[in-house]
Formats: sequence, structure tokens, C-alpha cells
Amino acid sequence: MKQSLKFIYKQQKDLTILSGIGSLLGWDQMTYMPPDGAMERSEQTAYLSTLAHKKIVSNTFWNHIQYLHRNLDTLSLEDKLVVERLKKDVEKARKIPSHFVKKIAKTTTLAYQAWEQARHQNKFSHFAPHLTKIIELEKQYCTYLQLPGPLYNTLLDDYEEGMTTQILQKEFSTLKQNIIKILEHIKSSKQYQQQKPINLSIDQKDQKRFSQLICEKMLLPKNKTRIDVSTHPFTTSMGNNDVRITTNYGRQNPMFSFFSTIHEAGHALYELGMPQ
Repeated sequence: MKQSLKFIYKQQKDLTILSGIGSLLGWDQMTYMPPDGAMERSEQTAYLSTLAHKKIVSNTFWNHIQYLHRNLDTLSLEDKLVVERLKKDVEKARKIPSHFVKKIAKTTTLAYQAWEQARHQNKFSHFAPHLTKIIELEKQYCTYLQLPGPLYNTLLDDYEEGMTTQILQKEFSTLKQNIIKILEHIKSSKQYQQQKPINLSIDQKDQKRFSQLICEKMLLPKNKTRIDVSTHPFTTSMGNNDVRITTNYGRQNPMFSFFSTIHEAGHALYELGMPQ
């Protein structure tokens, strides 16, 4: 029993390290990587994803999980929860071939670079072929797992376990009706009808200083975080003590950096609050 627990926790640590390396590669691509590095980066992320997937689906790992799952009653509450979670995740991962993991990692990495160029040039046609490939790969992914109902249920389940399109349609239909009422009330108000456009210009250096001030006021620890620039703001974690956030100072609305920094700083605080 102890040997199996030791193995699964060691395996989890290795997978966490690989995940952190993958996050670092992704962060670098979205912030500082020169555009011509995309092909090599796609090969790096594909290799790393395949390596991690092979560790997840290894028979040794699976056998230890199954053994522990058969003896759940003898485990502590914490170990029991870990084993149950691992069984679900690994069981799902074992349905996905390694060659597919490699293909989707390479495709999405190249697609991001194409999306950036398409966005800067305002040319959707540059990104469209990549999007088509991703959609086809996502459909293929769904067929591997074969969850009940529409294919999109599989994608939903990855982000919110147990969520289905049927549940979302019910919830969103209620939200839609009430949001429309709120919107109509706002648009009919005197304040809305009398509003004037805000002609605001803020130098990018000032926007940057403002974003740094926001991070300080939100108590983001400087020794565990940093803020950089990306086309689309995001937050990513390389580890428990290394969380990166980004914003963008070049948008037409200079307040964009203000709101995106607040959003991403909040996300970073959440990441830093996760237990070791």
C-alpha cells in the first residue's frame, strides 16, 4: 500500500514539473518568442505533451491506481480523494492515443502564431485553415471519449465535470431573458441616453506604471509574480511560487490595460492561494 502511494505521488510530482515546463514554453511564445521560432516551439510542445501523456497512461501507474482504488477503505481521506481523482483522469487519458496528443499540441502551437498575425493584420483568412484543423481535431478527441449526448458534452466535461449542453441551454435561456430586461432598462434610462463618448488618451508608459500600481495595491508578491505584455492577456502558473500575468497597452481604449490587469491579478492571487 505504502509503495503504491509513494509511486503515484512521485508520478504526480513529475507530471506537475512537466506541466510547469509546458506553461513556461507557452508563456514565452505569447510574450517574447520571435515569430520565426514557432515551428521549433511546436515541436518542443509536442514532444513535451507526448512525454507527459506517456507517463499518465503507463501501465505501471494505472496498476498502482487500480490497486489503491480497490482498497479505498484503508486509505486516509486525503489519499482517498487523490486516488479517486486520478482514476477518473487517467481512465480518460488512456482513451487518447499518444500520436493524437502530439498532433494536437503541434497544431495548436502553430495556430496561435497564425492567430496573432491574423489579428495584427486584421486578416481572418490567415487563421481560418488552422481553426478548421483544430475543430476537426476536437471532434476526433470527442469520438475517443464517447461521452453520452452531443460531442460538445465531452469538451464541457474537461472544464466543468458533469456539465452538459442540456444543462447549459436551460441555465442560459433563463439568464438571457433577464439580461435582456436589464439591458433594455439601462438603454431607456436618462443617464444612458445622455452619455457622451470619453475621449481619453493615456501614454503607454503611464498605463504600464498604473498596471504595476494595481499589482502592488492588490498585494501581488513581486518575488512570485511578474507582469508582461501579450496580444491577449492571460495568467499562467509555472509552479506554486511562479505565476505570470500579462496585459496589453496598445489597444484603442487605454482603459483596457486597467481592467485586464485587475482581472489577471485576481486570477494570479487565486493561483498563489492554491495549497502546495
